[in-house]
Amino acid sequence: MSNVFYTPPAADLQPATNDEPEFFTVAPRKLIVMMLLTHGLYTVYWFYQNWKNYGNHSGRAIWPTARTILAFFYAPSLFCKVDRACKNFDKTGMRYWALSSAMLILLQVSPFFIGLVYGLYLRPAGAEDVPNLLWLDFMVGTAALVLQTLIISRVQGFINRVNVDPNGLANDGYTVGNVIWISIGLLIWLVIGANTYGLAKM
Repeated sequence: MSNVFYTPPAADLQPATNDEPEFFTVAPRKLIVMMLLTHGLYTVYWFYQNWKNYGNHSGRAIWPTARTILAFFYAPSLFCKVDRACKNFDKTGMRYWALSSAMLILLQVSPFFIGLVYGLYLRPAGAEDVPNLLWLDFMVGTAALVLQTLIISRVQGFINRVNVDPNGLANDGYTVGNVIWISIGLLIWLVIGANTYGLAKM
């Protein structure tokens, strides 16, 4: 009869907490160094880590690899999620997130459009204009990378704020892997610069 008065313990209805940061934390200075010295290769890692962290934090079944391969198509989605996280954190969002993602995409394709114009312009222009066009293509690509770095650096500032690490102190040092990727990036810079200079002199 005593079982009649037995009350089972109440289920814990509190949502499970996840201590992992919602997005990828990195110090702003390290981000800029890695972006520029790896010739933009760090962007791939940055997108992957952000989608990985977001998936783990939210519990959503997303595929970070696919979203990284199509990074610039998913950039608006990621930036929107950062904006939403900022609003949930302190009521102030990431202003102009849509414009920032659009600019990031346009900067990514801008060197290809310059190359297309170069290919179409090469024949009527004659060989004497080739050096100028080669250097133009190189400078446009470099300028696009710098501007992309500035955009991503701005987004990282909001991410670090949401992760309660404004200065990115949790990831401000350089690992062996970072040094390896910097070495690869510098080699890419050297090869591109040497090829551009060599072809321009022909």
